[in-house]
Amino acid sequence: MRIDLSSDCWVFALDRSKPQIPTVTQDKLTMPESTPPATRSMPCNGKLIAQLRKLLGWTQNDLARKSGFTERLIVKAEASQNIATSTLQIIAETFREAGAQVTAADLSADPAALAREFILSMYKHSVIQPPKDHSEIENFQFVSTGHGALVWGDTWAHPIGMPMPGPIKLAIKMDFRDGLMTVFDDRFDTLEGAKHFAEAMQCAERDADVTAAEPTEG
Repeated sequence: MRIDLSSDCWVFALDRSKPQIPTVTQDKLTMPESTPPATRSMPCNGKLIAQLRKLLGWTQNDLARKSGFTERLIVKAEASQNIATSTLQIIAETFREAGAQVTAADLSADPAALAREFILSMYKHSVIQPPKDHSEIENFQFVSTGHGALVWGDTWAHPIGMPMPGPIKLAIKMDFRDGLMTVFDDRFDTLEGAKHFAEAMQCAERDADVTAAEPTEG
């Protein structure tokens, strides 16, 4: 996975065959890019598998029969337990043959975990200033929605050098498709947030005016 923070357009790409264990460097969040053997087992996106199955009107036995696996394996997959990547590829193909838009990458990612790593990366490489220890992230709620995740909680993140008198409510919706982030919908207490950012801008302008008015030596 790679999040490139050096441009206005953030690229969020997932290695679609490895367990999702990101590492953070100075300007990007990266995932190991080597491809493991197709028989390697990994936790799967059980909520999405169950959602797609129900959307198609199938029972667990129906999905097992159509994909060539046992019902026990489908139960295991929908519980987000370890499943071979080759098995996830076949299940994804079974869904696609029935008209569902899904890939093996969708079935092999944990959206809630990806959302958490993305928020953490934003805190480390953004123009906002969160608590130094990023501790508020531990109090955020991260819930998988199948193809994506919902994040909500109270944030103290603020313009650099302008701490807020209190936290504001934050709610974010993220969607991931075929290894890419396709939706990032950031919502917060807009009235309180706009007020604080306006005060920060006014303070910065006053500081700039004072600096410009100071006599220069020489």
